[in-house]
Amino acid sequence: MVEFIPKEQREPWRVRLLFPGAVMLLVFAVAAAVLFPYLQGQEGANVAVFEQELRDTSGLNIREMEKTIEKNSKKLTGLVELAQTRRDVRQAFAALESVTHHLVYFTGTDFRTEEGTFGLSGRTETFRTLREQLEIFRAALDISTVELSDLALPAEGGVSFRVVLTLSPQVFK
Repeated sequence: MVEFIPKEQREPWRVRLLFPGAVMLLVFAVAAAVLFPYLQGQEGANVAVFEQELRDTSGLNIREMEKTIEKNSKKLTGLVELAQTRRDVRQAFAALESVTHHLVYFTGTDFRTEEGTFGLSGRTETFRTLREQLEIFRAALDISTVELSDLALPAEGGVSFRVVLTLSPQVFK
């Protein structure tokens, strides 16, 4: 069959985008040629103003900054000394974890870093387990002394106790 009205031929989409792309490129090139020298001149003026401000205030601010630095350096020195003398508690908990009997449950702690003592409140099901835990504590190299106090038999069963451990200074290093 022959068609009497020819179909309109369309250009590929790449060709249709070529002209608007070229126009945009031309606009950007003209804008850059105009704006770059303007922005460079403006930036140079900003730098000159900043340099002038530095020259005007440098004498006064240096003395004030030196006083502030001296005052803050004393505080920082104190903080550094405090950090160096601080005992690392994480080591104590790691040492305690390594010597805890699997049937003993600690319900409370009282840690005093100045004295190096660790108070532990706990529970266990039998006196035998408590005795084994105390033997483990006494055999541990990180623990200097072990004191048992507040031994009780609660109504719900088991044994409640409190142990005060004195840790060796090596634990905190």
